[in-house]
Amino acid sequence: MQYVRIEDEAFGFIDDRIHKILKTDIAITNEEYIKFLELQSKGDQFRLKKIRDKSSSFFDLIEPFKPEKKEDAKTTITDLSNQLQLLLKKASQIEQKINQYKEG
Repeated sequence: MQYVRIEDEAFGFIDDRIHKILKTDIAITNEEYIKFLELQSKGDQFRLKKIRDKSSSFFDLIEPFKPEKKEDAKTTITDLSNQLQLLLKKASQIEQKINQYKEG
C-alpha cells in the first residue's frame, strides 16, 4: 500500500512493503498514486497546500502550481566561458602555490 510522508513542508511517497510506516504517514489509494504520476508525467507540478484538512483524499492535501520563471537568470555561453576562464586562472594560481610549497 502507498502512503504519503510529509516532512519539512515537502511530501514523498513510501510503500509499506519497503518502509516502516509512521503514525503520521497518510494512506492513499492506488488510484490516487497512479493519477498523481500521470499528471506529473504530463508536466504538472504539485506542492502541499498551506492549509490542509485531515481529509480522506490525497488531492485535498496538495495543489498544482507553476514555478516562476526567472527570465533575467539566463546563462549565456559567454557567461559560462568567462566563468570557466576565471576558474582555470584560479586553478593555475593554486597549482603554482602548491609547486612553490613543494620546492620550498
